[in-house]
Amino acid sequence: MSWKVCVPNRIPLLLAENEFRFGRNGREGPAIWFDEATFGVNRLVTGCDLAGSIGRGMLAEIDAFPIGEEARAQLKAFYDKRINVLTGLNRREAGLYLTGTPYTVFLREHGGLNDEAIELFQSSSHAFWGVNISTLSIHEALANGSPGLHLLGQGTTVRPYKAREGFFPDGTASIARLLVRQLIPRVAPNAHAGNIAAAHFDYAELDRTDSPVRLRLNATALNVYRRDKDAVITYTEAGKIKTVSAGHCVLACNHSMIPYLCPDLPEAQKEAQRYQVKVPLVITNVLIRSGDAMERLGINGAYCPGRMHANLYMLKGISSGGYSNRMSDPGPVVLTFSGAIAAPPGVADVREGFRQSREKMLELTFAQYEQEIRTVLDGILGPAGFNGERDILAITVNRWPHGFAYEYRDLYDPAFPNGKAPHHIARLPWGNVAIANADAGASAYLGNAVDQAYRSVQELPAS
Repeated sequence: MSWKVCVPNRIPLLLAENEFRFGRNGREGPAIWFDEATFGVNRLVTGCDLAGSIGRGMLAEIDAFPIGEEARAQLKAFYDKRINVLTGLNRREAGLYLTGTPYTVFLREHGGLNDEAIELFQSSSHAFWGVNISTLSIHEALANGSPGLHLLGQGTTVRPYKAREGFFPDGTASIARLLVRQLIPRVAPNAHAGNIAAAHFDYAELDRTDSPVRLRLNATALNVYRRDKDAVITYTEAGKIKTVSAGHCVLACNHSMIPYLCPDLPEAQKEAQRYQVKVPLVITNVLIRSGDAMERLGINGAYCPGRMHANLYMLKGISSGGYSNRMSDPGPVVLTFSGAIAAPPGVADVREGFRQSREKMLELTFAQYEQEIRTVLDGILGPAGFNGERDILAITVNRWPHGFAYEYRDLYDPAFPNGKAPHHIARLPWGNVAIANADAGASAYLGNAVDQAYRSVQELPAS
């Protein structure tokens, strides 16, 4: 699903020199930026986040929030409250409440927050779930890092943030490059995990007739069917229609595409594959002349509750794969904006919401994305001497209309019987054709995609 790569702490290669902490390690701590168009004033509030987990005095920082007096008072009372709404419920009842109650209902009924206060939380789930937090259950929102544990008798608003993320500087691209290098060593003879991000790849080595493994780029699959003991794949390359037959085939693509590629699949399996609707996301990278303005403000990022991109991070302090980028390095730096375009109000089903979000995302022009970026950067960094016309060097808008794999939602999906969920049915082998992709595990992370690749190969018939 994802630009996120969850790497166990036992892998020191990616962790040893990683200083990046998703905007938490600026001198002034995390920050929230309130924009003029939404809140009537441009205001950066440092040293706090909506998780309420910062020890510097969350209640005092709320006074700077440009919202109504009643909403501010309610937020203070919310973060100061210590109760247990699960008292009197047994384990099953508590579980049903946490998974069956919308988080915003929880904030209203037990947190004492009005609509204005709740609205601040809405886009806090965009980068992780791709939807407003109103579509999440209490359980899902707490897993997202949203506050609420202090209303469940746990004495703290959120679990302390202790995770250490491992990154290659080019994200999962280095994983793919390592896999290719393992399959076709000649493509990068001296490459390894310690230098992969900077290694030169000879693409001429990918598709050689004398190689036991051949990777064909710029070839789009059109159809897969079975003929006798072979799988026959029809594809297009350089404007020509071609076919290739093989003893085995693995379809590692979006599940919603497979009914069109394999129309001969059983109807129930195709219906299960259509259940998967990708989560659209927007990741925009902006190269600026230097990080000096952020350094003056004492921040590495900000949460922007009124904007298209809910989160902004200075992408610095990631040194791995042969690439070095320290927090103290001078010169140009990349700012990463991540977010989602929320579905219109009133959409009853979250998956239909993703379809409408995708449509809205693709309708926006580059000029509209650019204007959004310039508005945010001038608003946040302008008071520290930043000038967008002078200091923005490049903008790359990564629209991910098919970003994350769909993960079942507490409020929208039934409790499927073991082994009978749509992704279980969707990935059933079809003779000598096996099915992989993150969709096959209903989880958007790299580890799941690897697991599904391994499973699919194990399911192929021996001959």
